[in-house]
Amino acid sequence: MWRIAARTWKYPSNGRPGICPASSAEERRATRDASAPRAVLRRALEFREALYRTLRVLMLDRVPAPADLAVLNAELAACRSRELLAARPDGLRFEWRDAAQRLESPLWPVVRAAAALLTSPALARLRQCGGDDCGWLFLDGSRNRSRQWCTMEDCGNLSKVRRFRERHARARP
Repeated sequence: MWRIAARTWKYPSNGRPGICPASSAEERRATRDASAPRAVLRRALEFREALYRTLRVLMLDRVPAPADLAVLNAELAACRSRELLAARPDGLRFEWRDAAQRLESPLWPVVRAAAALLTSPALARLRQCGGDDCGWLFLDGSRNRSRQWCTMEDCGNLSKVRRFRERHARARP
């Protein structure tokens, strides 16, 4: 029997969603685990918020909250438990065990990168965007560490236009 891949999380050999064979066991698992995507989304959002709060606190040279560190450590432990070294023709590299079968697998590289940043000297270059209504964090790669906005195209441009208009509004009688 052939089914649409969206219900079973199974993809054909070409790697694209579409029509693929699904066994009755796969169908039962997809039906039984209907709450799994919501749980993974909740975990991802909790991780994002804990990471943001931790980065903000570290940016201000303070100590992160134990609850936030607990969330980060839980996701890091889950991520690292799936990580393994694999031999490739060009050397060793990290891979994820069972990544194709796990809904949370897209979160794993994010968790690994966050842990690398949190323990990196680059953390000293962390800044928060100075744009109105923007709370984005970024790494300031400028030579003199004076970058003010997440991107010049968005927040930087808006800020400069606003200052220009204010300056010319005051200059007019």
